[in-house]
Amino acid sequence: ADAASGPLAGIAVGVKDIFDTHDLPTAYGSPIYAGYRPLADAAVVAMARNAGAAIAGKTVTTEFAYFHPGKTRNPHDPRHTPGGSSSGSAAAVAAGMIPAAIGTQTGGSVIRPASFCGVAGYKPSFRLVPATGMKTFSWSLDTTGFFAASVADVAVFAAGLTGRPLEAERLEARKLRLGLYRTR
Repeated sequence: ADAASGPLAGIAVGVKDIFDTHDLPTAYGSPIYAGYRPLADAAVVAMARNAGAAIAGKTVTTEFAYFHPGKTRNPHDPRHTPGGSSSGSAAAVAAGMIPAAIGTQTGGSVIRPASFCGVAGYKPSFRLVPATGMKTFSWSLDTTGFFAASVADVAVFAAGLTGRPLEAERLEARKLRLGLYRTR
């Protein structure tokens, strides 16, 4: 698809600073990489650009998506944590700075920040999105994930980026069964 008319045309997207970008510094959250300029975009960044997204900037990550927390604060209450290593992506969406963001998850760094910041987070199946150009902490566990204000928005973003439709099956509430397990 032509980027100007692609499925994500004009959508501003934040990119976790663990992904290479050819036109923005990539520090991986670490002072030892301050000012580093990769020669090429990470695969997911290239996919976003090819789908028409406008890369608005980098979002804060913990150092190497693992060590030392970043400066990100929870936009709902600065006294509360914004979550894990993708907290900059979740907080930027929650604060209304960008409609969508890209992050990563090794153990919970998409689902926790999404929950803590009150946005939708989606951690797709392993390697649905290539990890090339991502500074991985654990090659066999790290997965690219997405953030948006709602489940519908994150589904549209993920589908536009990957070219794979994400359609939810409608369920009637009266057909659902709820169970409660008591341990005491």
